Amino acid sequence: MGDMLQNGSAWLENQRVKRCSRKVIYARGSATVEVNATTGRTIFVVNDDYGAQVRTESRDYLILAAELLLAGNQALPEVGDQVREQAGSQTFVYEVVAPGGEPHFRYSDSYRQTLRVHTKLIAQE
Repeated sequence: MGDMLQNGSAWLENQRVKRCSRKVIYARGSATVEVNATTGRTIFVVNDDYGAQVRTESRDYLILAAELLLAGNQALPEVGDQVREQAGSQTFVYEVVAPGGEPHFRYSDSYRQTLRVHTKLIAQE
């Protein structure tokens, strides 16, 4: 029968992908893959060397880990990878970053099905 919570989590992730995602291009160098991604955001608060709080907002992409295949191999996000998102006639290019020393991605669920990838806008084409 299996783990009911894991089965339920997989069903919910499937619904998120079907109903709340869009196609984006994930790239590492010349290796690219089209994935379904749901957009979100995370606000990071970090103290600088002078004790001031610096707030940084990242654009996040929720991607099924199973879809992140680069050159035919399962991959995890790396700092410097890029996400290309089409919006009308414009393409927005985001780079995977680790704001304020925080991790550049994390798993979004207990079963490691979904990656939450933190990015920043670097170009508009």
